[in-house]
Amino acid sequence: MNLWIIGNGFDIAHGLKTGYYDFAEFLYNRFIGKESDYSDFKKDILENLEQRNLNTFDLQTTGKDGCGVSDSDSALFILKIIQDHSTDDSWNDFENSLGCLRYSEFSDNDIPEFIDKDEDKDPWKSSRTNEDASEKWIEVFKNVKRYFAEWASQISLDEIYEKKVIRDKFDESENLFLSFNYTKTLEEIYSIDEVIHIHGTIDKKDSIIFGHGRVLSEDESENENLIGAEYNLSEIVRITRKELQLKRLNELNLDDITNVYVFGFSFGDVDMPYIEKLASHQNIKEARWSIQNGADFVTKNLPKIKKLGVKNFNNGIR
Repeated sequence: MNLWIIGNGFDIAHGLKTGYYDFAEFLYNRFIGKESDYSDFKKDILENLEQRNLNTFDLQTTGKDGCGVSDSDSALFILKIIQDHSTDDSWNDFENSLGCLRYSEFSDNDIPEFIDKDEDKDPWKSSRTNEDASEKWIEVFKNVKRYFAEWASQISLDEIYEKKVIRDKFDESENLFLSFNYTKTLEEIYSIDEVIHIHGTIDKKDSIIFGHGRVLSEDESENENLIGAEYNLSEIVRITRKELQLKRLNELNLDDITNVYVFGFSFGDVDMPYIEKLASHQNIKEARWSIQNGADFVTKNLPKIKKLGVKNFNNGIR
């Protein structure tokens, strides 16, 4: 029996625009600018960020109580964060960007110092200012979860077709499917009846799970530049944190697995606990692993794969 671990690269290989670059483009076109050519998008967003020089105190508030943040500013603020923390030009690091944020950067750059009559920092004014600013951050990150669900729900499978080589591989043996995707490509294109979607599905927006895997660091929680913002920062981490659904793996009967096929899964730190739990099962550790993501990808992630205790693995699915 085969276990299939399906990641976003599977959908991208079928022509779906499900990359985080596509999400960034959605944000820009939906809330900020005109429809732009894909090739010009990165240039457009960088120019917009430079012109606006957006910071915490520039965020436009909305609502009767003035507590909300406008969609355009929320989107631009998130795009600024992604741009500042992305490690490559593909914008594929969105979740990691959320997890790598250091909120003191906002404070250091955006929030003015208040000096009392003795020329010392005024902790009371600083505390109040940090609290007000961090409340805006909460609204921004609440909005981004809504935007993500909206973007994911409009992804269409109407013009997507099965690939014969994948269909033939599915038909060779009995299979179990674990998907980290929000789409139902397996069900609707390949007529797979049972798929465990660890992050939810786009037909049920409330089920969608995305975010990072870290907690607020001790340095941040005790940073004097963030005094007054401690509760709000903890709330932001909670809002943007992806809660692990490890119990879902218990739905898989792994006793007869002899092959593990990995297609399009990134081996990112956020989702590695699932793979580690799977690999704790002796059958999975001893199974033959085949990873469809390119030779460079396998080489880059070889230490993670070996750390799992997997000894028999191939580059590519044959």
